[in-house]
Amino acid sequence: MDAKFVEIRDRLSVAKLGLETLKNEKNELMREEDRLLDSARRKSSESRDRELEIEDAVSKMKSAGFDATNAKAGIEEISGKKRELSRDLIDLKKTGCR
Repeated sequence: MDAKFVEIRDRLSVAKLGLETLKNEKNELMREEDRLLDSARRKSSESRDRELEIEDAVSKMKSAGFDATNAKAGIEEISGKKRELSRDLIDLKKTGCR
C-alpha cells in the first residue's frame, strides 16, 4: 500500500509539474499574442494616419494649383492693364499733356 501511495504521489507530482509548465507556456503564448495584436493595431493606425496625411497633402497641392492658376490670371490681368496704361501714357506724351 505504501509503495502504491508513493507511486501515485510521484505521478501526481509529475502531472502537477507538467501542468504548471503548460500553464506557463500558455501564458507566454497569450502575452506574445497580445504583443502581436498591439503591433498590428499600431501599424494599422499608423497606416491610417499616413493615408490621411497623403489625402491632406493632395488636397493642399490641388488648392495650391488653384491658387497658382488664380495668381497667373491676376498677373495677366495686371500686365494687360499695365500695357494699356503704358499706351495711354505714350499717347498723352504725344499730345503734349503731362
